[in-house]
Amino acid sequence: RGYAGKVMAPCQQYIQYTSDAKKEAELLARLTAEDADGAAGCLRLEEFFPVTDPAGGQDWYCLIMEKLDCSLFDFVSANRNMGFGLDVIRAMARQLLATAAFLHRRGLTHTDIKHKNIQ
Repeated sequence: RGYAGKVMAPCQQYIQYTSDAKKEAELLARLTAEDADGAAGCLRLEEFFPVTDPAGGQDWYCLIMEKLDCSLFDFVSANRNMGFGLDVIRAMARQLLATAAFLHRRGLTHTDIKHKNIQ
């Protein structure tokens, strides 16, 4: 079983960054708990922790998530950009819509749906 990490470094230009990192982690933790059986297809947060900047700056934040097989981008690339049959497209659409419905029932909207974010 593998893991994927997302490091969220603070940036002076984005003063809300630290708050956003915490909110993202809290939301992912909530969705992970609410989708305990994985039926909704939400990305699972395994761990979240701050890393103290040795230079005395703001903390960095690390999100550790499950490592998934590949993104839609990788899947299309592996298929040499040849497209997919209707059965594959239907299966992907069902999964995407099921996850979107799961989020919608919780009053949430994914605001960055794109081929690199679909696993």
